[in-house]
Amino acid sequence: MIIDNVILLGGTYDVGERGERMRFFLGVDIYRESVI
Repeated sequence: MIIDNVILLGGTYDVGERGERMRFFLGVDIYRESVI
């Protein structure tokens, strides 16, 4: 949750119940919690 500014590479920024996550066009869900 340290990353505030996120650059989306042709993806969508979705805020789910499990936390904020970025879903790229590659179909990969990267949770901000995992990317600290």
